[in-house]
Amino acid sequence: MSNNQKGNKKKKVKDSGRGIIKAVNSGDSVVILELEKAYNGPPPEREIYFSMLNAPRLGRRGANDAPWAWESREFLRELCIGKSVSFEIDFKTETGREFGVVSLSNGLNLLKEVVSNGYAQVRRPKEGRDPKDDLHEELIQLDEAAEQKKVGLYSEGKPIKRNVISSYSSIDLFNKLKKKESHDAILEWVRDGSTMRILFPSSFHNVLIKLSGCESPNIPPPGKQQQPEPFAREAKFFSERYLLHRNVEFFPTGMGLNDEIYGIIKMGGKSLAEELLRAGLARYIEWHAPADLKERYQASEKHAQDNKLRLWRNVKVGESSRSNSNNNDDEFTGKVCEIHNGGQLLVLDTTQNPSVKKIVALSSIRVPYLKTGQDNEPYAYEAKELLRKRLIGKKVTCRLDYVNTNPNTKKEREYYSVFLDKTNVACLLLSRGLGKVLNHKDNNRSPSYDQLILTEKTAKSKSKGIWKKNASSSFTYTDLTLRDEDKAAAIKKQTKNFLPFLKKAGRVPGVVEFVFNSSSIKILVPKETVMVVFVLEGIKGVSTNNNSNNNNNEDDNNKVAENALEYVRSKIHQRDVDIIVSSLDKNNRFIGNLFINKKNLSEMLLEKGYAKVFGPAAQRSNYKDQLYAAEQRAKDSKVGIWKNYDEEAERQKQLEAAAAKENNNNNNSGKKWHQVVVTEICDGGWFYCRTLPPVGPSEFDTLMNDIQQDAESSNANPNFKPSVNTLVYCNHQNKFHRAHIDNIEGNDYFVFFPDVGSASVVSQNQLRPINDKNIQNKPPLAKESFLAYLSIPPLEEEFGEEAADHLEDITKDKILMANIEYQDEDRWNLNLADPKTTLNINVDMVKSGFGFVNKQSPTYHNKQLVKELYKLQEEAHKAHLNIWKYGDVTPDF
Repeated sequence: MSNNQKGNKKKKVKDSGRGIIKAVNSGDSVVILELEKAYNGPPPEREIYFSMLNAPRLGRRGANDAPWAWESREFLRELCIGKSVSFEIDFKTETGREFGVVSLSNGLNLLKEVVSNGYAQVRRPKEGRDPKDDLHEELIQLDEAAEQKKVGLYSEGKPIKRNVISSYSSIDLFNKLKKKESHDAILEWVRDGSTMRILFPSSFHNVLIKLSGCESPNIPPPGKQQQPEPFAREAKFFSERYLLHRNVEFFPTGMGLNDEIYGIIKMGGKSLAEELLRAGLARYIEWHAPADLKERYQASEKHAQDNKLRLWRNVKVGESSRSNSNNNDDEFTGKVCEIHNGGQLLVLDTTQNPSVKKIVALSSIRVPYLKTGQDNEPYAYEAKELLRKRLIGKKVTCRLDYVNTNPNTKKEREYYSVFLDKTNVACLLLSRGLGKVLNHKDNNRSPSYDQLILTEKTAKSKSKGIWKKNASSSFTYTDLTLRDEDKAAAIKKQTKNFLPFLKKAGRVPGVVEFVFNSSSIKILVPKETVMVVFVLEGIKGVSTNNNSNNNNNEDDNNKVAENALEYVRSKIHQRDVDIIVSSLDKNNRFIGNLFINKKNLSEMLLEKGYAKVFGPAAQRSNYKDQLYAAEQRAKDSKVGIWKNYDEEAERQKQLEAAAAKENNNNNNSGKKWHQVVVTEICDGGWFYCRTLPPVGPSEFDTLMNDIQQDAESSNANPNFKPSVNTLVYCNHQNKFHRAHIDNIEGNDYFVFFPDVGSASVVSQNQLRPINDKNIQNKPPLAKESFLAYLSIPPLEEEFGEEAADHLEDITKDKILMANIEYQDEDRWNLNLADPKTTLNINVDMVKSGFGFVNKQSPTYHNKQLVKELYKLQEEAHKAHLNIWKYGDVTPDF
């Protein structure tokens, strides 16, 4: 440091004193602490420049060092730092800079030592003048001798060319530092008791570091109108007094969110953090405390608390600075049942009896949020998928870290560290760039907070996930499950457009997103980028028998239905599955078979007694034999809905039904025709109808009058929230109808009207409870029916819609005559005719090229009609009408 004082007026000062060298700023200046003058706080300090000397200048603020400046400063620092000295002031400039002579307590003159080793030059007197005193003359002689010896500044060797690195990649530097346990360093600057800059002589990195495991009171930056926190100056002085400009050992431990590096600083084997805690000048911070030193740090803090030192002067006995400390009561193991949004898990706590499901939020991390539709945060899908693939169904350990209270709702939420074996789940997400570490305002945070920060910074340095430039989610999909009235037509069209692709694809991988009931499931198909509602083919799930007068039977059904739902969720929820799509129903739900681990879910449900075979659909299934066999095994085992199954009684019923069919066949003249009206058309051969009396009001009209009266006596109740499989009133098209709740998706209720045969999606405010038990127990008035002896394409197949339209044209608003040719379980197979035009509906559908004779139907019931149908089928085939447009469509069997 130059002491060239041109332009400065010198003022003679008679001053001397004693102290300790606190810092060495250059080869010709030192900072001295006057310990004897300390009073109620840190002692005063004085920076003294050596009289008559000029040492090379150290570079400041990016400037380069003068040659030999580093060696000069280091020589003086190692010679005197921390030692007792005496000083005499020669003069003081008007700017306050003091010049003088400094000697060690053993009498060694520092000026002479610096000059004799060639690390400072002596300023010569002007020409014609003598040295100002004997010391000046001696210093000149020592300087000349050093020049002759070629030492220090006069050496022929090359000086160290320092390139101080103050701008660097923290994560890269930290990774380099972690390759060694400890590093030699010089503590260059102290901001507060636990924050400082150290210089690594091996690389000249000038690094801001924080002490691991403790935090001293804060000192505001210069220029801010804030007062330091209590004991902040004392904590800073403590660190400076013992370590400033000293050789220290640095042990890197972690990183902070603001790129600061955490570590341990030791000198002479003592930890600075431990000493600050013991002196009551810092608080223990658990989240970044080194694991092997936590107990020692806690003991040091307790010593300060017990003795009421400084920060703990007014703290009550028993209070602690630690915000969280884990114990065995805050830990549990369990199985992950579901992955929620934003890094939350649903975990079955198996340590309790009975097991309890808990919402587990990951501590100190924010995970991108997956929203409905396309407005997802970047990489929200990928984050949820990573957790699903790694955790669903797996055993994890959950350790409670802290509890936060929502200031608005006052509700508490628990935050956990979750471990899959030894893997921290939060670190797993951060390592893929699928989350951000939270910047906490208090010390409530994960005990692994430093590890989380380091993992995040590593991912950020590699531009992973959300840290990519212009990051956006790499996966989007079309959601066909939305119930938006404004988009209903567009969604219906999209659903039909996706059908051929899914059918053609065969077995398609999917992910189960939600289970509505045992046979209705929401599935994401990544390959086709579409979300669909999927219904199991060939089976009918268990539902409550609302018309039963046997309360025990109804309770049994409810229990089986609940067990079935829980069983399906435990097996497939958020699992990878395969689906085979076969068709589409009128509610835009895809129908087909679902496989989990190569097992057909329909078979699994049937075998457990959680479902029944649905005859017409099962007949169209490629797995019909397996379905019937699985149902029979459940009957034999008397499980689920077959608990009270009586095989003998069932066989007797079948014999009686067969005898009745045979009697009808032998006595065709005894066929009974009924007046009916078609109420709902499902496809060209499947519909619902109601019977009408010969004269007078119909049973439906009477029932509707009773329903209106009972429903109007029951006011709308916003708290009325019926469950699945409940029979209620529904205000539909300005009239109340009986409605059976099939599914519930959020605020949407999927209902079926048993007296009409139609279905709809309604809201909760359209529903009311049924008070009249007679109305509750009355059987459905609409009968599920099929055109007897015929196969007609369903809606989703070619000419399916045309066939349905044609059936509607010839049956709409007409009173028809129907004969029940045969029954399939509880479904009618009808011979249908229009008495006014004598048009036979079955005949007309075949004649128009919309159907053909089903060879597997019991054609012996009406051989004359079947013979006519075959004849008309052949004529339509030859004319290539509709379904015959491209040739023969009949199956080989």
